[in-house]
Amino acid sequence: RSMKSRFRDFLTNRALFTISMIMAILGLAQGVVVTFFVLYTNEKLGYSLIAAGSLLTIAMISGAAGRILWGIVSDRLFHANRKPVLIIISGLTTVSAAVLAIWVDAWPYWLFLPLVIATGLSSAGWNSICLVLVTEISARNKTATSVGLASTIGWAGLFLGPIGFGSLTDHFGYSYAWISLAVFCSFSLILSFLIPVSIQHPMKTRNG
Repeated sequence: RSMKSRFRDFLTNRALFTISMIMAILGLAQGVVVTFFVLYTNEKLGYSLIAAGSLLTIAMISGAAGRILWGIVSDRLFHANRKPVLIIISGLTTVSAAVLAIWVDAWPYWLFLPLVIATGLSSAGWNSICLVLVTEISARNKTATSVGLASTIGWAGLFLGPIGFGSLTDHFGYSYAWISLAVFCSFSLILSFLIPVSIQHPMKTRNG
């Protein structure tokens, strides 16, 4: 009965459910980048496997740095307001996927590198800011359950994303698959704007 109550509270908590959906979409993007970026840069753009692997490494390092960077941006520039940072991350993920869809192998490497960094910062750097927001808006006696449920939804996107992206790539090509990912990420951007205003400064509320 207690567990059913926790699930019901989770599903009826608009803010928590919205953030979980954002995590699922961003997790989908992360799964796609981790799984297909090397194949995309090798098969579509013509980079060698060593160069493609190096670019994926740069993207993942950018993602690791992003988990720290977005926290600093949220705390210092937005005064612990997480909503603007989620809007930035979702927007950057959408734009990165859209640009990857139209990228051609004739364009220079030095121009491609900033796109790789932006892709890593957004699609692989969102985790910490989302989990922090989940803990901040959850009741103290339900924090662990909320984090667990939100993470489960988020990681569901991570393993479902590559399946859909791979199917689209096989049938229609990389450009169509990246555009589809950009469309999905645009829903994350919309949902970020729909996060209730009342939780924009959660630490002030929790600390009284």
